[in-house]
Amino acid sequence: MLRAMRRLKRPTLALSLLVTLASALMACGSSENPRFFAAHAASSDVALGALKSEGHLLVYACGGPSTLATHTRWFDVPLSGPTFSAESGGTTITGKLAATGLSGTLEVPGSGVISWTLPELQAGALSGLYDRVENGCRTGVIVFSDDPSAPSAQGVYCNGSGLFDEVTPVAPFQMTSEGLPVATKTAGTRILVQRL
Repeated sequence: MLRAMRRLKRPTLALSLLVTLASALMACGSSENPRFFAAHAASSDVALGALKSEGHLLVYACGGPSTLATHTRWFDVPLSGPTFSAESGGTTITGKLAATGLSGTLEVPGSGVISWTLPELQAGALSGLYDRVENGCRTGVIVFSDDPSAPSAQGVYCNGSGLFDEVTPVAPFQMTSEGLPVATKTAGTRILVQRL
């Protein structure tokens, strides 16, 4: 009986050690979950969405009806501290990362400076930052809410030939296996964007 108990304890001990080792290795190689920030800029039709991962910040400034072509820019920012600055197509973004969100300015040549504050939002079934690259131009969509019955999103479609158009959610507003369906406002062209 004693011999049988010893046989049982050894595999259990070995299994326990393997689980502990695997957990330690996973902890060493793990990185933080991306954080999602988004809001509309004050006194402007521009919206901003940002994804913060370990040592990196991706910011999408999304123009509204009057700023589609002038204020829509992507910024790929390496982070080495709480403050950052980046430039894209002559437009400059500066900001600061805090525990509760991001804040900063967006400066477009000839259009002045826009101040913005982005709270951290809970990424859910739909909320987040999306894109699609077509003919060298990157369409972007910021989804603020997870409520499919009252979608809250802002995006700009571009095709690489100088065309910029607003995108609107397609009903029913839901994720498919191929992406999130949105449509261009002017032509009604349906496109699928992918979550970043």
